[in-house]
Amino acid sequence: MTSFINDKPAQDIGKRLKFCRNLLGKTLREFASAASISYATLSRYERGMLKISRKSIDKIIYLFLSQGINCSKDWLLYGKGEMPLLERKEESDNPLNEDTDITDAFVTFNELSFIQKNIPNTVIRCIEDNSMYPVFQIGDYVAGHPIGNYDLRSINGEYCIIELPDKRVVVRQFFIKDNLIALIPLNTKEFPDPIYIKEPHKSLYPITYHRKVISPKKNNSL
Repeated sequence: MTSFINDKPAQDIGKRLKFCRNLLGKTLREFASAASISYATLSRYERGMLKISRKSIDKIIYLFLSQGINCSKDWLLYGKGEMPLLERKEESDNPLNEDTDITDAFVTFNELSFIQKNIPNTVIRCIEDNSMYPVFQIGDYVAGHPIGNYDLRSINGEYCIIELPDKRVVVRQFFIKDNLIALIPLNTKEFPDPIYIKEPHKSLYPITYHRKVISPKKNNSL
């Protein structure tokens, strides 16, 4: 007997499935063939017309991982965790190692453009200071989505992009207790003071995408 994932609306799963397939650059027919799922079934999964089976989930996740998409089962089913992205190849696999920084910038630009086009209300931020080092460093890109109507306690401990009442935008670890919000930096040596907010602010975006910067390879020929 086939078991189905039925504790999350099928349409939500279908949208995330289609997002990953498009990120991979495969047509519906190509992906269905590679995953050993019929074209009609995959099409119904993506349109939310059919609850996805556990067997199909395992096939799909395996295919994504084997093709360099770091999609977790939790994200595909529940939207939890960081948004999938294309994994980089190691520098040793790149015949043009000296151009790694150029290649990385190109991949990052394509990913961010894809996210902006396909995920409404996404906020993208380039890290500009060391307040969240070592998790985020200067030059990294992060993206997040509005918290919406969810309980703020559901994102306790998560990294977020936050617009403060004075219009400054910061990236901090979010905590809330007794209606007092604390925005905590990780690098307390350089940034010792948390930011406290008494009331929730509408511009709060839990981070779902993180692209680390790669330092340009030093030229040892000089």
